[in-house]
Amino acid sequence: MIKSTLNHPGFKYRYVYGNNNGVPEVYALVIHDMALAQAFLAAYPEAENCNNSNDDHSLKRDSPLGREFYRAIKHYSEGRSDNSSGEYYEERTVGIAYILEKFDTGMSIAHVDVNGNLKKLMLV
Repeated sequence: MIKSTLNHPGFKYRYVYGNNNGVPEVYALVIHDMALAQAFLAAYPEAENCNNSNDDHSLKRDSPLGREFYRAIKHYSEGRSDNSSGEYYEERTVGIAYILEKFDTGMSIAHVDVNGNLKKLMLV
């Protein structure tokens, strides 16, 4: 998404559709600070951090982002992180929210609730 902003600076929103154990989910990625987002991309290049072969767009486990992402997933799945929202989020979504906050990416992720409202994932 951030790479797309290099040629399309007005690109600030992307919806992500998923399925969590048979339940459809919708999230929105939102860029609120383009300079921070592009600085993040420069500091953590996609080629060094992402698996982009065979439609596998996961984070490499041994990359700086991958280590933090998979650590966040583990803490969340084992109940060692606080979730005061009252909602359950898929583990990988929490991992992405953590990365976006920890690395000051200028981006956030929001969940679309049953009423169509966006609720930013807040990690505490």
